[in-house]
Amino acid sequence: MKLSIIIVNYNVRYFLEQCLRSVEKAIDGLDAEVWVVDNDSSDDSMAMVADRFPWVKTIENKKNVGFATANNQAANDSKSDYVLLLNPDTILPEDNLKVALEYMTTHPKCGALGIKMHDGSGEYLPESKRGLPTPWVAFYKIFGLSSLFPKSKKFAKYHMGHLDAQSSHRVEILAGAYMLMKREAWEKAGGLDETYFMYGEDIDLSYSVEKAGYEVHYLADSPIIHYKGESTKKGSLNYVFMFYNAMLIFAKKHLSKGYARVFSLLIRFAIYLRAGLSVVKRIIKRTTLPLLDLALFVGGMQLLIGYWESNHRFIEGGSYPEFYKLGITPIYGLLYLLGITVIGGYRKPIQLNRIITGLLLGISIIFGAYALSPEEYRFSRALIVLGGVWMTFGVFFIRLVLSFFPTLGLGFWRSGQRRVGYIGSQEGASAIRSMAKEESKLNLFEKLNAGAIESQCELLDINELIFDAEQLSYKEIIECITHNSHKGIKFQIAYPSEGWMIGSSSIHTQGKATAQEVFELSKGDVRRSKRTFDVVVVVFLWILTPFAIWAPRFNLLWWNSFAVLAGLKTWIGYSGDGRDLPQIRKAVVPIKHLSDNSLAPKVDKTYAATSDVNLDARTLIRYLRFGVKR
Repeated sequence: MKLSIIIVNYNVRYFLEQCLRSVEKAIDGLDAEVWVVDNDSSDDSMAMVADRFPWVKTIENKKNVGFATANNQAANDSKSDYVLLLNPDTILPEDNLKVALEYMTTHPKCGALGIKMHDGSGEYLPESKRGLPTPWVAFYKIFGLSSLFPKSKKFAKYHMGHLDAQSSHRVEILAGAYMLMKREAWEKAGGLDETYFMYGEDIDLSYSVEKAGYEVHYLADSPIIHYKGESTKKGSLNYVFMFYNAMLIFAKKHLSKGYARVFSLLIRFAIYLRAGLSVVKRIIKRTTLPLLDLALFVGGMQLLIGYWESNHRFIEGGSYPEFYKLGITPIYGLLYLLGITVIGGYRKPIQLNRIITGLLLGISIIFGAYALSPEEYRFSRALIVLGGVWMTFGVFFIRLVLSFFPTLGLGFWRSGQRRVGYIGSQEGASAIRSMAKEESKLNLFEKLNAGAIESQCELLDINELIFDAEQLSYKEIIECITHNSHKGIKFQIAYPSEGWMIGSSSIHTQGKATAQEVFELSKGDVRRSKRTFDVVVVVFLWILTPFAIWAPRFNLLWWNSFAVLAGLKTWIGYSGDGRDLPQIRKAVVPIKHLSDNSLAPKVDKTYAATSDVNLDARTLIRYLRFGVKR
């Protein structure tokens, strides 16, 4: 027997099935066997294996014995030349095992081999190659020096950042998600140390392989997808505790007593530091936008008060008391924040209707408080109205600016609507439609040119791609996912004949894409929201007249603002004549402005099917950022 593949499963039924499907293709032509060791899963994982993969050898434990023990069980029962430890939340391209075994053959000193890994969104996983976590290496990682100097041989040794991820290298530590070993290296290293329950076993085994006289290598060819801990929450404090506790076991076992003590103190400090930073990060994340709103309101009110004092209320001298300027004004701001918060205006995705309703609630509370206050605290109704106008402008202006940084998710760039691209067959498209008829605000593109995915996703505003695994090879899917990372696109892999699909955000996402049967633009509320958006943008442009009338791209909008206000034009609309589509006014910025004319009919239909005010906002912002292709 050439190769034994060992997969330890715990309640990840659909990831396991997908993994076994990819493994089945990857072992074609190889003398290989596959083992699945189940750690007392409560789902139907093993029933699925028995039904769909009867050729797989299984071990069913009656309790969760941990990662190390489970792998050792199968490894000790197998008799192959090579052993591959493989996580169930991985996908192998069809040529992966042949490429890896060939590499091991041509590098006889290599006893353990890792692989280049990407997560479910296509991002490269730096833990694909790591250095030995000595106290200094851990120190640089914990205190962020590895992030500040990501290519440094000294400071970034934890992930060996000085080594090119696109090339194969000798390294020190591999990830347990994929570890291919020679049988003799496995036996001399003593297998996995069962003292570890979860995490740290891969570090221990990699180091033991080196101590046994073999080399540990990282292979950059034929990369895999590793969904990275879908069965555990890697951001949780429980994960942090378990992982760093594993580091303590490693230190006590392999480092000198002095080093182990230093390492122990460092790790314990890291746990508390990580917990504290997690709390601070959560607070900052939740308060940043409200604090921006409050700061802009209070600052603007000081200018408004100064203007009102000198031009209306105290023309002959005098001023409002400092208590009003620096005490009451911030309270007004907090009441606006309260109104927006109660209505959900700070929840993602940012929605115009929530913000407007929250502002109305805020000013209602302010006027109520004003009416009930003693006479000496009733300073100016006019300033309350002016403050409300300023707060409305400020809130929308901040979100408009933040929309230029879509990764923050705090502007109008993102919406709750999914726009789905599908790569596969017509039959598969029909099957996916039938999976989710209850979803009404989605659009399914039946066929995309796989060679032009990037440009078409940008053009059609696609934020999710579905691949038909029954029509495409896993190698094609992986290459497309990794090529289109950093685009903010979610990826799903579908099995239409089975009626399910899987992605990076959940273990089992049951049919969530459907065709659009009713044009959104034919709905009254959508058209009214579109008109409201047009008018709001006009007001912003007029307020910014000194800038907008001269600034590139803004000036085109400014000169067209009069026609938009009169209802003769709309900011965003069709590229063509919109035949057979809901009729709207001529567009200042056609929806196809980032592409060529050949795709205009398809883009217009998509726009009519999925239109909402957030799409108009994103398209307008994209125009301001990139201009129009001619």
